[in-house]
Amino acid sequence: MFESLKRNVFPRLLERGGSSGIRVWVPGCSTGEEVYSIAICLSDLLEESGAARMPMRFFGTDASEIAIQTARAGCYPEGIEESISTARLQKYFTHVGGVYRISKELRDLCVFAPHDVTRDPPFSRVDLISCRNLMIYLTTAAQDRLLPMFQYVLNTPGFLLLGPAETARGHAGLVVLDEHSRIYARSPGERKLPFVSTFQPLPDPVTTAPAPPGPPPPRSISEGTSIGCSWISTHPAGWSSRAT
Repeated sequence: MFESLKRNVFPRLLERGGSSGIRVWVPGCSTGEEVYSIAICLSDLLEESGAARMPMRFFGTDASEIAIQTARAGCYPEGIEESISTARLQKYFTHVGGVYRISKELRDLCVFAPHDVTRDPPFSRVDLISCRNLMIYLTTAAQDRLLPMFQYVLNTPGFLLLGPAETARGHAGLVVLDEHSRIYARSPGERKLPFVSTFQPLPDPVTTAPAPPGPPPPRSISEGTSIGCSWISTHPAGWSSRAT
């Protein structure tokens, strides 16, 4: 899946980026692994391409305050060594007190905020939305509300990653880019508000200073509850693996 992003999505984002930069939103981000994984992959690709540095911002949101606190701290157990290459551990982490902590440079690119994607206004002008293992826990009615909203807030070009377990179910505003990984591109055309006239996109959250290093809390079912469902706090395979 990350290989598909690197091949089909990231180059187009870097090509379009320019002074406007790149904005990525991960709703239902749990404890932040997917947000940091995408930030690492994009940072690596930017460096490998030799392209000029550009502004990048990665937004992670979740209904669980506990999960968001863990994501902001960026501290993870030593077990991540099994899924992250030694080179990336040395480049993007510091080993402190028995945990790996995301480097300050990478943490500064990532903003985490409490947010219920089924209730709260979305972010705007987004280039990539990644919500693997989220839609499957929502009711059909909630999914039908979210898909037009995702299409509305995406730039052109803009992309939606759902992952193999989920589908856009033929939503007219999204075109399949990778059937296996369920990556979709936003259809060109007029944006239509999916909500009532009082709908307003969510402003960027104020960056909050991360908590000091320390052992992360147990990874379990999130205490945050969305409309019509309770979602799981831990995203399987959240980290980009050695193969990606």
